Amino acid sequence: MTTLKNIISSYVDKPHSAKDKKDLKNLLEQENNITLLEYLGQEYFPDTEVSIPIYERILELKPNNIETIISIGSLFWLDGEYDESQKRLEIVKKMDPERVDVMGFEALITSNLYKKIELYKKILKKDPTSENALALLKQTESQIKEEGGWKLVNGLPILYLKS
Repeated sequence: MTTLKNIISSYVDKPHSAKDKKDLKNLLEQENNITLLEYLGQEYFPDTEVSIPIYERILELKPNNIETIISIGSLFWLDGEYDESQKRLEIVKKMDPERVDVMGFEALITSNLYKKIELYKKILKKDPTSENALALLKQTESQIKEEGGWKLVNGLPILYLKS
């Protein structure tokens, strides 16, 4: 563990070339300890250059693992690779669209504030103790209010921006 962690740590601390990236990928391909890889993925989250290859390796060892796919999708989203993030969302929604973490991931990456609210409310129905979902729901509602609020027109919420 120490060796891999030290190598990754030195990789992070210096500018790296394409060769360094390839060396990291090769090193990760030799690692089969999922617990270690999960620890390192969390340790270096949100450093996308390190975390994405780590989570991709975990996915090779644990195919179709929803948590790992969400982690990769979140990293792509943080890195501005929205299409890649959206692809990961579609994968996990096909696997289990009603999972709380899947709905949370969708709420993270959607730009539609009303969709976010809908998702946070669904999460809170499944898990009424989710402080994170409650805080994000309130934050999103405040954001809509600051932007002018909404009104129902023909049964549909319409956002009215302040002039």
